[in-house]
Amino acid sequence: MTNANGVSRGDRNRNARLARLRELVPLENAIVGIDLADKKQMVVVTDHDSKVLARRTFRCRAWDLGVALDWAAERAEAKGFAGVTVSCEPTGHRWRVLGQLAADRSMPFVCVQPMQTSWARRSEDLTFDKTDDKDAILIARLTAQLRCYVPEPVEETWGRLRHLGSRRERLIVEAVAQVQQMRDLLECVWPAALQDRPAAVPIAHLGRHDVGDPGP
Repeated sequence: MTNANGVSRGDRNRNARLARLRELVPLENAIVGIDLADKKQMVVVTDHDSKVLARRTFRCRAWDLGVALDWAAERAEAKGFAGVTVSCEPTGHRWRVLGQLAADRSMPFVCVQPMQTSWARRSEDLTFDKTDDKDAILIARLTAQLRCYVPEPVEETWGRLRHLGSRRERLIVEAVAQVQQMRDLLECVWPAALQDRPAAVPIAHLGRHDVGDPGP
């Protein structure tokens, strides 16, 4: 069975996603691609054809990139653009800081997956060469192609879920460590107790009882 309009549900979802991205990456905005690092930030301002309009290296922390965003906005305005869209890779914690700085200036903010940048780097010149200058341009180019995404906002629910996920992972690691420790002790003092026991305890079976009482 085919749809009368020839558009599937997947097509509609993809079109809606692209429409949302186009609102954040409008054609009248220049694109600011930023390759984040610890103390050295590479910032490039490009148009939608990946033509570099301005480039500058800021030797500062991510928390001080407000100056870089203001500089990029000035360069984009001088070239006739209405504004800028900020883009970076979501690595480490610095991208959250950059997103907040962009939000304070009412600048749209999107992210590019590092894997996308890696593939684009290889297709650019068939090399594995990684430089800050090249990566910043690739981030801007992928953003212009709408090969980016809207990061989840930092809110109380998001933070709580992140905390619970980290706690669950820690409990699983601790439970597995306790079970393995008990097995090592039994192998030394009571090997017969392990003859009818499984060789390993699947992580999926570790529940509250396993965490609190690993058993013999």
